[in-house]
Amino acid sequence: MLLALGFRTSFHSLTAVQKWGIGLSIGGLFATMAFVMFTAANLMPAILFTLAGIALLAVLMRKSAHA
Repeated sequence: MLLALGFRTSFHSLTAVQKWGIGLSIGGLFATMAFVMFTAANLMPAILFTLAGIALLAVLMRKSAHA
């Protein structure tokens, strides 16, 4: 979460490789946690982790007012 929040104002000034690296790190982390929760038969936490990951990626993709 801190990775997404830390780069939210300067994300659009990064190179494409840096953007992909951050996006895949966040996506992979939340996808892994959702998969683990789903395989443990906990559907609600899996959905919550998926939504949290999507929300953090949306924060990064949104244009910053400071940029």
